[in-house]
Amino acid sequence: MKRFDITRHEPAISINDSFLLGNGRLGASVRGGAGREHLDLNLDTFWSGGPLVAADGDGEEARRFLDPLREAVRDGEWARAEELAMLMQSDAYTQSYEPLGFIDWAYGDASIGGYSRSLDLARAAATVAYDAADGRVEVETFVSATEQVMVMEVSQPAPSGSAPEFRSPHPVRHERVELGGGDYVDIATGRAPSRVLPQYLGDVADAVIYDTGEPDADGLVDAGMGFAVAILVQTREEPGATGATTRILVAAADGFRGRSERPSADGEALSEQVLATLRGVAGATTEELRDRHRAAHAELFDRSDLRLVAAPDDSSSKTETDELYHHLGRYLLISSSRPGTQAATLQGIWNDSVRPGWSSNYTTNINVEMNYWPADVSGLGELTEPFTELVLGLEATGSRTAASSYGAEGWCVHHNTDIWGFSNLVRGLEPADATWSNWPTGGLWLTLQLWDHLDFAPRHDAALRAQAWKALAGSARFALSLLQPYADGTLAVSPSTSPEHSFRPNGDEAEFAVSAGVTMDQTLVLEVFERLLAEADAADGDDELVAAVRAALPLVRRPQIGADGLLQEWAEDWEPRARGHRHTSHLLGLFPGSSFDEYASPEMFRAARRALEDRVAHGSGYTGWSQAWILCLATRARDASLVEHSLDVLTDGLSSSSLLDLHPVDVETHPDGHLFQIDGNLGGAAGIVEALVQSQNESIRLLNAMPPRWYAGELRNIRARGGAQVSLEWDERRLVRAELDASVTRSFTVTVPAGDWVATVRGRPDDASIHFAAVGTDGERLATTWDAAAGETLVIRPAPVRSTRAR
Repeated sequence: MKRFDITRHEPAISINDSFLLGNGRLGASVRGGAGREHLDLNLDTFWSGGPLVAADGDGEEARRFLDPLREAVRDGEWARAEELAMLMQSDAYTQSYEPLGFIDWAYGDASIGGYSRSLDLARAAATVAYDAADGRVEVETFVSATEQVMVMEVSQPAPSGSAPEFRSPHPVRHERVELGGGDYVDIATGRAPSRVLPQYLGDVADAVIYDTGEPDADGLVDAGMGFAVAILVQTREEPGATGATTRILVAAADGFRGRSERPSADGEALSEQVLATLRGVAGATTEELRDRHRAAHAELFDRSDLRLVAAPDDSSSKTETDELYHHLGRYLLISSSRPGTQAATLQGIWNDSVRPGWSSNYTTNINVEMNYWPADVSGLGELTEPFTELVLGLEATGSRTAASSYGAEGWCVHHNTDIWGFSNLVRGLEPADATWSNWPTGGLWLTLQLWDHLDFAPRHDAALRAQAWKALAGSARFALSLLQPYADGTLAVSPSTSPEHSFRPNGDEAEFAVSAGVTMDQTLVLEVFERLLAEADAADGDDELVAAVRAALPLVRRPQIGADGLLQEWAEDWEPRARGHRHTSHLLGLFPGSSFDEYASPEMFRAARRALEDRVAHGSGYTGWSQAWILCLATRARDASLVEHSLDVLTDGLSSSSLLDLHPVDVETHPDGHLFQIDGNLGGAAGIVEALVQSQNESIRLLNAMPPRWYAGELRNIRARGGAQVSLEWDERRLVRAELDASVTRSFTVTVPAGDWVATVRGRPDDASIHFAAVGTDGERLATTWDAAAGETLVIRPAPVRSTRAR
């Protein structure tokens, strides 16, 4: 099989099995039909709804239940606390990421044999090839970031006899416009819904509403942005040549003007925008468009590389699939998130449903964070810019929610958000359900991930760090307001929930979600406070805030270990509703956090590792994203066998035929019982790197949890926190060579598997060799301190075997 290629021998039957193309803004899902193609189209800014409007007294009704709720929690009145939590919820939901529509094109004859379809990850193009009755047919499709168009070219024995047809689930108006030079463009214009209720509410009245009113004099509306899709068909028959080439160029635009700006529904203006795009590319050859597209993609895709080699006696393809899965994750991130675009949603930038699963929004209790785990380690740090903009932009709406719902300073966001910056508590499902809506610390996690991104490049510009400090300070202020006295004199978050899970305080069937001091929330508060104090000297900080955090930090209740030696999920040693629950939120301090570190906090590390083992033993990891989190946790837990098992689950039962991550859903809404979600692909790509190179707590750890089947391999240009770059090779499951390049002057602790190693710094005298010593308690790892200077390279290799032959 060609490297970086996913090849299949049957067309896709749904978006789950399709090949995904995108430039961060324009997305296309390609089915690969023979003679007839179906292409789903998306734009990253095309959502239902419109800017949020703050009304006088908004949220005050919720705030009046806060103190009674905290009192109920203190008194252990769990049913009462649950009722009050429900009363704090709003009546609103996030809006939904919307499809533009789809293109059907019956371009040629059906296949009589030799069919294949391929996605080339390195070139970002999908191809179809097959034999027709009159000869060979070849189709290539790509979405160009340099030209902002989708290109689909068909080479076949005779010209295509039909034109592509665009259809949309939204009401549209069609027209044909002359482009010039004998070319005509078909344009469809329409509007997004003004409101879409989440799919999980089921068949409810007025689930999708369109605003039929006219835009104002400036073409603007309160909700329901406009869109335009334009298709240009061009046919070329070379004199004297057999066959013909037909291509379509597709451009799209929508009326999004910013999170707080009323969108445009001016169909005429949007039509002119897509026409201008097509005029700019209509005269270019496909070869020219392809070359520019490939160069732009390669500049990102070639930043890093991974090669995995199975053992000589391993006849399975699992190792090869592991490698391909990693590269697919990098490809999907490049295709769905670039500077100047929006952050990747639950489905990246691909969706074919008006009411997509979970609104295809930004779910903050794991999913949107997981989407960006592979970015920095793969040298793709600039692809996190949309995530950064998402976080920084939430301060305006999140500060209103903090003040109205909690009477608090700072800012917050709950379980999910959208392109408009939704931050309130959404309405839980009936009967009373607070397991997901009443989680108050989403903003803390988003803030920590933003600062984690900054750790990879210590030379980030001052303006970005100043903005990040403002977000951090706002999160810390909100965290201070959440902390309430606990029975033992410590401070605990109240109200507090462990995302989507509940506890049984009396060991019976009665279960509740709301308490105080949940392990995840306490971990987030601790890591936010520690980060703020670490950054305070370098920032133009608020001395009063810093003093308050410094005073509160020693009093914050630490996560607890239960009688069974497992890390507790809640403040007390309560029985969980589901020991195999899909969320592993209480283990955040193991990954992506760094509180439960093998060397810095060995007791908590052991408790977290045992809690992970218990979760897995009881069936956790039955969704793609949850298995990807288990994979990453296993790498930090240094459990190579679990890493291998997790990869098997991800790439087999939880992947489609095109290796897209799957999430189980209701078969009534999705007949195949699964829905594509991008988070498992991206989290899996990150976990594969984590098995080989980790960087946390000022350390770089090599081959920490390499699965047994990775017999040999090479990893190139992986980034580490602190500003280092790592490349390494191994053979027969043993390190052959590692090179660590430092971009700044600082000290690193470097750990390697036990063995006899020679480490030198390139450019220093040989007598300055660095020596390793045992670290930890199991004798399996060695560590050294590397006091790096900017521009230096640390080289680690096996010590030469000394000859014992007599002389």
